[in-house]
Amino acid sequence: MKDRRWFTIGGVAALLLSGLVVATPRTAKRGSSPFVQTDGNSFTVNGSNFRYVGTNSYWLPVLNTEQDIWNTLGNISAIGAKVVRVWAFNDVSTTPSNGTWFQLVQNGTVSINDGPNGLQKLDTVVQMAQQHGLYVTLTLTNNWYPSLSNSTGSSLQSRGGTTEVTLPRNYLSNDYGGMDLYVHEFGLQYHDQFYTDQAILNAFQNFTSQVVSRYVNSPAIFSWELANDPRTQGFMCTDCPKLYPLSPTPTPQPSPAPGTKKRSGPVTTEQLLRKRAESRRLNRRAAKLAGKLKEDGIRVRGRWTATATRRQQAPEVGSASDGSYGVDSQDIMNIPDINFGTFQLFPDQDSYAPNDPSLSSYQNVVNSGVDWITNQAQSANAVGKPLVMTAFGLVTQNNSADFVPFNMTIAPYASDTSYGVTNQQQTDAYSTWLNTSVSLNLAGMIQYQWGQQNLTAEAGTVISPGVTGITLSSRQDDVVLSEQRYDR
Repeated sequence: MKDRRWFTIGGVAALLLSGLVVATPRTAKRGSSPFVQTDGNSFTVNGSNFRYVGTNSYWLPVLNTEQDIWNTLGNISAIGAKVVRVWAFNDVSTTPSNGTWFQLVQNGTVSINDGPNGLQKLDTVVQMAQQHGLYVTLTLTNNWYPSLSNSTGSSLQSRGGTTEVTLPRNYLSNDYGGMDLYVHEFGLQYHDQFYTDQAILNAFQNFTSQVVSRYVNSPAIFSWELANDPRTQGFMCTDCPKLYPLSPTPTPQPSPAPGTKKRSGPVTTEQLLRKRAESRRLNRRAAKLAGKLKEDGIRVRGRWTATATRRQQAPEVGSASDGSYGVDSQDIMNIPDINFGTFQLFPDQDSYAPNDPSLSSYQNVVNSGVDWITNQAQSANAVGKPLVMTAFGLVTQNNSADFVPFNMTIAPYASDTSYGVTNQQQTDAYSTWLNTSVSLNLAGMIQYQWGQQNLTAEAGTVISPGVTGITLSSRQDDVVLSEQRYDR
């Protein structure tokens, strides 16, 4: 979108950067390493605390020239951002005649493109990011691919529609392939089969292994993200036991008596995890029966929601917290192999809390964002790991005509000039949310998304001549890849 006030030096970015500079002492730590590591609720690198501002620029690998990639990363670095989030996937079901693609998924077979218009483009991004002093978060697949699904995502349909014909591939963030492309090309029907079908899992694990192995020794990699917005679309369980509960801690096992044979433990990782999960379940049940179980929020198969005090005020929860997404983010964050937690804030596309009828619609949006950030920070603190807000946004009336929700391919409010907030309201909301994030010591905040001008156009690629929103602009802060401003 052409939101010309987004992430300019004099705007919200300056507030965000100054807040972090003031709030971030670079305390020396033992074990200096050029690789980003975690230390409790913080990140460390080169022996010092690392708290950062970043940006989303998932489209970097599809730019047409290395100079464009270099210039974009240089501009990101110049503004003070330290981490850039990039799509490390680009799946197709037929080989494109031009443009970038990483993996061909077709009729149950998979082939990876290691050529100059394939993963070598990703190599360039990682190498140039390191030269500019930036770290990279690489995302390995996407929950969203509406080109192959209907509005509910319950079954898959063929491509079609005016928007998908006129916009080039990769123009929208949800047109890079992803879970539904795997499902369709492996002859299956439902989105959630991505998580259960062994053939798909093998293919995804193979792609993941090949990408990770390319950069396993690169300190430029900040983190790996298995998927963007992973969730289910048909599973909801409000009383399922947590696999990794916070409390109580597992009861220590007594040592064997002298002279007795010690019982052997599990011999495989799977057996060990199963035993630990069962032990935690039994300990949790015992603590609950004894009235000693302490929880910091409503336990649902969704994200943890409000504290007990908040529940007394408003027992309802929003769609982001009612379990309908089929995930428990706190339980996932507490998995030993997960290093930190993430969340996003898009009030235009998710409901985070019930509205207060005594407040305006705008104030409810601002307050729900503050509550959402606060609840996420409390949840992460309970786990004891860093927390990053990886994206946030609020549609304004000026750009509502181009607003494309994450599971759609069209702008549904193109004819509604009253949809969205004013520019000043957007700035005020961002200031409130960012100040809240700083005060709660979030380890990182990533804006959505970066805008770049003077990109090289090439017919048949994402930067194509004559496509709306890809014209050059004299405005320094114009978002050239306009449709990508709010779609996810």
